[in-house]
Amino acid sequence: MKKLLFLVLFFLFFSCSPRGHIKAIEKIEVEPFVDLILSEIIFINFPSKELSQKDYNSVLESMKMAVQQRGFQEIWDIDENEIEVIANGVNDFSLKRNIQRLNDNLGISYFLEMEILERKPFKINALVTQLQYREMTDPYAGAGLGLCSEHNLLTRYSLYQTDGAILLAQLEVSSRHLDNNSLDPKVVQKEVEALFQQILMNEY
Repeated sequence: MKKLLFLVLFFLFFSCSPRGHIKAIEKIEVEPFVDLILSEIIFINFPSKELSQKDYNSVLESMKMAVQQRGFQEIWDIDENEIEVIANGVNDFSLKRNIQRLNDNLGISYFLEMEILERKPFKINALVTQLQYREMTDPYAGAGLGLCSEHNLLTRYSLYQTDGAILLAQLEVSSRHLDNNSLDPKVVQKEVEALFQQILMNEY
């Protein structure tokens, strides 16, 4: 009976990987013949109010880095340019007229938005807690077993041409992030890069 229990634990329980990764591209839509003008201004927006300060900084830097690597020369973002954007009557990007105002009032040509559609935090199963306690108190207890949940996100990235509020490309991606329930900045960067890669594939 003990051997059977050990085998069940061995196959059902596993150690958690410390890093995140993209699990699957759930949805991708790209308009044909999208020709991005890299000398134009692009504005980056993300759900800042839903993020911790650590995640806020990670997302901001990761998205900016991915956009810079794509070749954009002038990048605005919700952190540095928020006051200027709000002063020009733009504060709710769920309204297409506000995306248009980025063009009309500020001369911004592209709008890149990140939305978190679903977030499942890492949780320690009660059984894992018991096993961890047993490992600490019983020198003969097996180590390294644990049923790990995963810190998973379903994220949507949308790129608009602001003139006309035209959706150029949209990507929905499920990814695993860090087990301390913070976001892995490398994963965020790879997700944005994946969006631009799909645009490149559909340029011609």
